[in-house]
Amino acid sequence: MSLLYGAMPNPIVTTYGSTVPKPAFYSVGVDLGSVSNSTAITIVEIGKADAIEYQHTKFAPTPQEASRKPELHGIVRLVHRPRLGTNYETIVQQVASIMADLPNMKEPPMLCWDGGGLGGPVVQLARSRGLKRSISIVITGGNNAALVGRDWSVPKALLVGELRLALHQKRLKVAQGFRDRDVLAEELAAFPRRRSVQAGALRSRPLGTRMTTRCCRWRSGGLRLVTGRSRCATSNWTG
Repeated sequence: MSLLYGAMPNPIVTTYGSTVPKPAFYSVGVDLGSVSNSTAITIVEIGKADAIEYQHTKFAPTPQEASRKPELHGIVRLVHRPRLGTNYETIVQQVASIMADLPNMKEPPMLCWDGGGLGGPVVQLARSRGLKRSISIVITGGNNAALVGRDWSVPKALLVGELRLALHQKRLKVAQGFRDRDVLAEELAAFPRRRSVQAGALRSRPLGTRMTTRCCRWRSGGLRLVTGRSRCATSNWTG
């Protein structure tokens, strides 16, 4: 009887779950515009959670925790688009006001800029205006990311992979209640399908959300997510 019992298949069944995300910090991404495209400033609320793997078998039906690892969850709280033609000096001032208006969190906010084209000088301007922790991100067509100081060069493929995974796992969502929510949701869903690394594709929206997503993966070994309340719309920086 014992031999028969031992010969019976007892496959391991694996299931997955996660803890409720806890707000940790804000992440702000700035996609600088041009003559024909307006700048987009994206505010993402990042939360930390644990992804849990459970296992059970036919003869031990109660799931047992097999592993646990941290994961990030993001909610896009606001996308602010300054008027077309707004100069970069004014945009830097608006970003500074936004950063000052963010509610206090346990961890400081993150600020990521589009560093391509004229973005480099704008990032330097922002740092000279007191936004010293500004992170510059240049999207490339290469295979490896590189960091020099606080300036990143990142392959588009990595950004696409991070965004696709976050959307698939429902770790990146768009909050209700702000203008252009449906447009942003469509852009987020469409971006991973874009393969071209030509200049036009590299500037496709929403870069701010992609930058905040990737920055959060890098920060503190990938343990940071933007968090906070949805109180972000204040009159001193809208325009």
